[in-house]
Amino acid sequence: MKKLLFIVFPLILFSCGQQSNKPLTEEQKGKIIEEIRPLVTQLWESNEQLNYEKWLELYWNSKDFILIVNGQISGYSEIEGYKEVWKLLEYQKYNILIEKFDVISHDAVVYTMQGKASSKYKTGEIYSTDFYAISALFRKVDGIWKIVYGHGSFPTPKMTSQENT
Repeated sequence: MKKLLFIVFPLILFSCGQQSNKPLTEEQKGKIIEEIRPLVTQLWESNEQLNYEKWLELYWNSKDFILIVNGQISGYSEIEGYKEVWKLLEYQKYNILIEKFDVISHDAVVYTMQGKASSKYKTGEIYSTDFYAISALFRKVDGIWKIVYGHGSFPTPKMTSQENT
């Protein structure tokens, strides 16, 4: 009996903690995308409504967070400083042309977007680009989806003044 317990107990112990390597089904992926979709909506709505707090709550507050925009690497503490820039804006607008969700695992999704973007400063300058792209890695952190890594790129925006528009 002791020999049987000696063999069976480790098998049970080690098999219970193993993660399944089975690929996710399309149904499982669809459910995960439906969890992420409202966060992506929040991302764009908070940008366009200049709601900095709603925007910031999407990001992982960690020293390991990374955001790269046109070669500039920022951490969470740097994006906290974006609040001052947002105070200078009159609006931000995005026209999403392509959107893609890639479910990597049950707790990781890559969101990719390509579109057009424009922003207007309270001083009247309007910056716009017809080529704007981002990618964001959403991970479930302590049961909550967060952007843990982001990347944005665009050419130098065209600048026009309010009088020219």
